[in-house]
Amino acid sequence: VNSEIDNHPVKYFDGGGPLELSWKGYEKRMSQIEFVKDSHRAFSESSILIAEAGTGMGKSLAYIASGFFSSKKNKSPMVISTYTKNLQDQLFNNDIPKFASCIDKEITAVIYKGRNNYICKSRMETLINSHIQLLHKEEINELITLIVWEWFTITGDINECGGFNISCNNRLWALIMSENGYCSPRICKKYEGCYLERVRKKLLISDIIIINHFLFANELMSDGSFLPENFVYVIDEAHQFSKVVRDQLEKKINFNSFSDLFNFFDSKNNNWSKNFIDRFSGLSKYCNEMFLKSSILKATIKNFFDSYYNNKCDFVNNSDYIVNKVPFSNLEDEFINTDPNPYEVNNMILDFNKSLNDISTIINDKKDEIANSFLLEFHICEKKIADIIEIFKMIIKKDDTVVKWSTFTKSNHKNLTTLSIAPLSVKNFIYDNLISNYDSGIFCSATLMVNDDFRYFKDKVGLDLAVIEKNIIEKSYQSPFHYTDQARLFLFQKKIDVNDSLFIEEIGSQIIDICKNLNRRMLVLCTSFKQIRALKNYIGTKININEYKLLVQEPGISKNVLISNYLDYSKSILVGTSSFWEGVDFPGDKVEILFIVKTPFDNPYDPI
Repeated sequence: VNSEIDNHPVKYFDGGGPLELSWKGYEKRMSQIEFVKDSHRAFSESSILIAEAGTGMGKSLAYIASGFFSSKKNKSPMVISTYTKNLQDQLFNNDIPKFASCIDKEITAVIYKGRNNYICKSRMETLINSHIQLLHKEEINELITLIVWEWFTITGDINECGGFNISCNNRLWALIMSENGYCSPRICKKYEGCYLERVRKKLLISDIIIINHFLFANELMSDGSFLPENFVYVIDEAHQFSKVVRDQLEKKINFNSFSDLFNFFDSKNNNWSKNFIDRFSGLSKYCNEMFLKSSILKATIKNFFDSYYNNKCDFVNNSDYIVNKVPFSNLEDEFINTDPNPYEVNNMILDFNKSLNDISTIINDKKDEIANSFLLEFHICEKKIADIIEIFKMIIKKDDTVVKWSTFTKSNHKNLTTLSIAPLSVKNFIYDNLISNYDSGIFCSATLMVNDDFRYFKDKVGLDLAVIEKNIIEKSYQSPFHYTDQARLFLFQKKIDVNDSLFIEEIGSQIIDICKNLNRRMLVLCTSFKQIRALKNYIGTKININEYKLLVQEPGISKNVLISNYLDYSKSILVGTSSFWEGVDFPGDKVEILFIVKTPFDNPYDPI
């Protein structure tokens, strides 16, 4: 490995340079060269670069080169924040290793994920020792899966465990994942430290740190951030950054928010308390009181959300959407017919918390004599009620700087009502916590400008607040693709309602005809899983499965497996939605036909 650093990263991209000599399929692109120069300038001169970088330009390789160069020169890392996991995987598993190999340099990189992605060995031991008291039979089977996986994992990242579905086992995962207060270097010392702690230590010695927008926003707002004190940053897929920051700052509450509390203080399921109360007679009064208050609070919360939903049922039932969001500002008008009203609910929650604090005082005095399994669940309840109180306080407080809304979700099983609150604008948050605190950065994406202007984007992310104190570079980099010569666009103009079954039949017939006539791979992008299922049912019965490979994105099926199968067959049809719209890299001729079923638009009734 060569430890010498060149005097400018653009040398890596020169004709006859290391990339041209060692990177298979590398092509010199002038727009990429310009991006390398401008990003290097931004990092060197404490500036901010706003870059609209066209598809296929190779922007990730460009900022990896200039960021690595800056990291070595200034002895501080580059943080790359992305919106999609696909881009994270591409950077970590492909771009960075290949670039390091080409330039013959050692690059230390790490993917940093949120705490709840990692398993905690100490909590797992506690759960194993108390599984009879804490787990249902089905959960014990899932725990066995985790035990086997944990034996082999190096990272402790639950996303590696294909046999465990978090959404179906969120209670079990809540008892075993790394969580502040229960997982620490001291507690996990006998296990040679926890997985998360190893990742955090690596943050301090890495040249490149890869993180997602959500966690990056969380680190920026945290007083105890684990990111290094100084770094340069790249916000890739930056068109999504302000949205993700707002989502991070959003608070929400519904009936399910109380589940852990109600389950813990359920008098019909109080095995945890029998022996415990007998040993600490002073608790008997308080615990019996909590059983009663929990039952009353549960009924109150249910009546509140049910009556609110019933007041809105005409609007919800007449809507074509499964999820309906309704903004509100005046609490008295919005909840005039709910019984109880929000203020009465808030008072009951505060009274419940007061009784919980009385029990907490006794428990803290006797904690050395109390089983860890009890303490584990009790502290989860304390944290949960504290979060609920904070959110409800924000909901009932008048504040013109936030937007409040209700979400009504229709379901065959049980309708759900959720109250949410989020800041109207996140520009001040981004400016205060990122732009003004760190000298150099890049905001880049293929879609940042509106009418050839960056003003709309700058206003969303707070860059308009930095025009005096920061040198802001704005530039558009053209795609190397010659779309006029290399692509053809065809529009379907028949007037068929997209919700009509005839629409799917027409689209399915077009896909089959194109596939049979051109014999090329085809990527079909949908806007919902409902469309995917309908196309699968239609196309699957009308093609020769021995000649064509139909691949569809479905819950539980790995995206990487789908992509791998898609690339392995020259006559494959891949039907996807959601994350297939962004961050997926198909090189060369791997996407010759792109079929967009419906242009994706945000719900026009979304309050934000």
